[in-house]
Amino acid sequence: MTLHDFAVSPAAAHSLSGLERVEQRLMALESQLHDTEYRLRMDLLQRDSAWRERTTAAMSLLCRMLAAVVPDSPPRRHRDDHATKAPDELPAPDLKPRAITLEEYHAHTPEKFELLEGYLFSPADYPATRRRMLGLLLVNVGLLDAVTLAPEECWREALELVAVKAV
Repeated sequence: MTLHDFAVSPAAAHSLSGLERVEQRLMALESQLHDTEYRLRMDLLQRDSAWRERTTAAMSLLCRMLAAVVPDSPPRRHRDDHATKAPDELPAPDLKPRAITLEEYHAHTPEKFELLEGYLFSPADYPATRRRMLGLLLVNVGLLDAVTLAPEECWREALELVAVKAV
């Protein structure tokens, strides 16, 4: 609501400059309020990000500590056909999501997330780390959910290109 929303009688015309000053002050206060709100939101986002980083680091440390304390524990298996795979062999994703073992996690995930030349973990010429990470994610998500991430035409084209390369 601004000063122009109110009818000003001729008798009140002499105080118009005072009302204009009040309106200007209100506009300045509103601008300061928006700036303060923006700074608070940015501060909260930074704190949330820092908290997530600390939590991730703590969880990673906890996993390493647990792995050091319980190195001889048998690997957790979810299906018989996965029991014969060596930890260095990437698990095959199923249609439905399933958990991965701690051994699979340590064997196929990089130590830290990095963005190098626009690519996660390593430059474009070295996709092995990304492929291993994607393989674990596909196991966790399941193929039924994963195929919804791209249009059907893209999947069909990719399958045709892979079939041609296999021949």
